[in-house]
Amino acid sequence: MDTVAQPKRPKKVKGSRKGRKIGRNEAKCKRYKEEHKREKNKLKKLKKLFRLHPNDKMMTKAIKKLENVI
Repeated sequence: MDTVAQPKRPKKVKGSRKGRKIGRNEAKCKRYKEEHKREKNKLKKLKKLFRLHPNDKMMTKAIKKLENVI
């Protein structure tokens, strides 16, 4: 028997995962977003790194941008 090659099926595209934390974490996630925790944590991390690399101009720009957001 001759085997005929099957055409490859395209892979299913995974959707975004924005709705995965709904349920018992809904209130926590809402509070996290409202308090700008991600931005504050990122700013803290950048300031810590800035102490090691004080002449980094891109980091200075990023810190100023985050300070304006908060």
